[in-house]
Amino acid sequence: MGRLDDIVARNQPRRGPGGLIGAVISETHDPLDTPEDRSRKHLAWVIVGAVVLAIVIAVAIFS
Repeated sequence: MGRLDDIVARNQPRRGPGGLIGAVISETHDPLDTPEDRSRKHLAWVIVGAVVLAIVIAVAIFS
């Protein structure tokens, strides 16, 4: 029965901070995610951060 409880909990609306930042935080820190999903999401955010940092550095150097 524990599996059914997980499915029901996953389908409930998330309650968390509002706005764009709140949505991002809620999406990356879902306690029902498997460890593989969490590591995949964290890796995706690291890649996004690295791309943004590279763009900022490139703009700073070439401007």
